[in-house]
Amino acid sequence: MVVRFQIKLPTVATYVEPSMRSRLDAASRGTFYSIHASSIQEVARAVREGPASTVLFSARHVEETKVAGVEDLVRNFPAVSAVAVISSTERVEPKTLLELGASGVRKSVDLGDRNGWNRLREIVSEPMDNLVARVVMAVIPSMEEPSSQAQAFFEALLRVAPETTTVRTLCHVLEVHPSTLMSRFLRAELPSPRRYLSWVRLVYAAGLLEDRGLSLSDVAYRLDHSSPQSFGRHVKSLLHCTASQFRRDHDFESATVLFRERMVIPYRHILATFEPLPTGVFPGQKR
Repeated sequence: MVVRFQIKLPTVATYVEPSMRSRLDAASRGTFYSIHASSIQEVARAVREGPASTVLFSARHVEETKVAGVEDLVRNFPAVSAVAVISSTERVEPKTLLELGASGVRKSVDLGDRNGWNRLREIVSEPMDNLVARVVMAVIPSMEEPSSQAQAFFEALLRVAPETTTVRTLCHVLEVHPSTLMSRFLRAELPSPRRYLSWVRLVYAAGLLEDRGLSLSDVAYRLDHSSPQSFGRHVKSLLHCTASQFRRDHDFESATVLFRERMVIPYRHILATFEPLPTGVFPGQKR
């Protein structure tokens, strides 16, 4: 079973001198989008609203404006990868790199090195996948021995859930008719696809809320809820608590435990033989 789904390119917020911006845009080669900020405050806004998964600091640019603000940004958004970049033409004081390291910027890339740009692309691709990978690794092993179709369904669900708000959209990704998918879940006596989607999105919300710099509203909009109130209703429908209580009482680990205990483990025997997708459906075919 082959399931095709679109992966969004990671977004990078940059705090670099103007001369480096065009080089970054040219070097991205379709591997990431750049939001070029003129202040640390704009960088924080890009992380909060973008969402940017990586922040690039030009060591020389930070040196010119001092390191103030970098430490707060890194502390408030620990899931974001902060990287110091150095071009081949700039001279950076060692003190600046030490100050950036002390502020939480743990990675640096010398773009003058022959592998510098490739290394930068590798670093940028990592944060985007981190939360997705955490969700996949927290859920798929708990299924133990699912059928190939069940695993294909859940892997697709887990990967596209952050930007997927309806079962109809999920069915478009899976290339299956909504009524077909829903009837198969019903006949198998499984929770509905909508409920699985809702729970997975709640797990992602818990992961995002580990960044203390993100407000409940930020997370609501990042997960494409129409409003913070919509996110609050989503939480209440599943856990019968407010969004604020959810943030206080649940982290990523506890949310995944709840998901596994309520939505996966009780149905392992069904998932072992479950075939939610029409046989022989591959990308480009519809049933």
